[in-house]
Amino acid sequence: MNYTTLFFLAISNFSAQEFKIVSLLNTALEKDVEVNNTFDFQDKKIKIIQPYSIKNGILSVELEYKEKNSQYLEEIEVPISKITAVAKDMNVLFLTKDNSVKTVQKNLVKKEYEEDEKTYINNQFFTGVHAVQENKSLAVQLQKAFKKAKIKIGFPYWYD
Repeated sequence: MNYTTLFFLAISNFSAQEFKIVSLLNTALEKDVEVNNTFDFQDKKIKIIQPYSIKNGILSVELEYKEKNSQYLEEIEVPISKITAVAKDMNVLFLTKDNSVKTVQKNLVKKEYEEDEKTYINNQFFTGVHAVQENKSLAVQLQKAFKKAKIKIGFPYWYD
């Protein structure tokens, strides 16, 4: 086997694992959005604008939130290699060692006292998954998929 063949095998394996990570996240998000919007969870409606994807090593998603007095888009991205853990408090989230998560919020309902767009840089990637309970298996599946992608992530806590 030559180096070119090994290179393409390595890329295809990593791509398969990226696909698995994205598939797990999109399935969980779709299920959560359905539950959230059916039961009017915390008076907040969620719509998936751009499902999870990984391009050039960047994990991203775009969601729209509608609340009583606000409506905004949220674009979230993080280099997948910077993710160090998956956890759940009220939300399923990824943690990073440093401030690698970029979140851009765009207001869709203009108010005099609010900015049109805000950018946040921090170490927490909120996945949009929060309404479904008893979903610890998601963390286990994500941890396995990341491990196969050669990224070790922890699992420090999971509170339903």
